Amino acid sequence: MLTPPLNQFEEWMQWTVEGKLWRFPIDNEQDWDTENNVPFHEHMFLDQYTDKALRKSPPVAAFLDLVCAGLAQNPHFTVAEKRAHLQWYAEYFKDKLESIDASVREELRLVELERKARSTSARSQ
Repeated sequence: MLTPPLNQFEEWMQWTVEGKLWRFPIDNEQDWDTENNVPFHEHMFLDQYTDKALRKSPPVAAFLDLVCAGLAQNPHFTVAEKRAHLQWYAEYFKDKLESIDASVREELRLVELERKARSTSARSQ
């Protein structure tokens, strides 16, 4: 059986051996063994992992661009976690894509009607 540490320094040494404390000198890439072989560009250029059908809807495409930009700036997620987030959004928007596109069409129709109404009222004055 191990003897208990005699002082705080021995306890810290024991914790370091057990992996409870970081090894010195500390660097930001310590204990990132799974991500060592992943190229940098896979963390940054995430557009290729988005669903192409969702990109046909302008509001969803703009939203996915922002999600990709946010995930690219997040150093705490692995590439697999970033892909999982994009997959979750793809599943979320698949059922809602038709209603989103209908909302966009309706908004464009209302904008056109308002434009016509304004041009008609401007001529009558």
